[in-house]
Amino acid sequence: MLARRCLNLQRPSFGAFFPADIDFDNYMMNFFGTLEQTEQSFFYQELANQLDKLSLSPDTVVAFFDARNLPCPMPLLKAKITLRSINANQALYLIATDKNSQTDLLAYCQKNALTAHSWHSDAPDGTATIYHFILLKTA
Repeated sequence: MLARRCLNLQRPSFGAFFPADIDFDNYMMNFFGTLEQTEQSFFYQELANQLDKLSLSPDTVVAFFDARNLPCPMPLLKAKITLRSINANQALYLIATDKNSQTDLLAYCQKNALTAHSWHSDAPDGTATIYHFILLKTA
């Protein structure tokens, strides 16, 4: 695992959801450790804002997969593999650049009784659209 410190990460407004005794910087460094430092803050803020809107605890999201630049159907296949290791009431945060991933992932979730939350944003460097997914396994 890459040992680097996340830049400019501030505690989100999760209120009671995120316990004060957890080393928040270490948690986020491990979670987004595969990303470049400049991207860590961007994707953290995207995830934190969405979790806040959905009133989900940050510890619900236990897995992250970067499927950017993977062509269809790879984001879906990677999501399926990652979801195998996730327990009920836990979620995967997946990012992709393939527009078709929206259709694929949402249809898969509907067919398999998973809860899907999706949104999109511009990439930090403005070169692509990023599709974000929180895929939640229900009980």
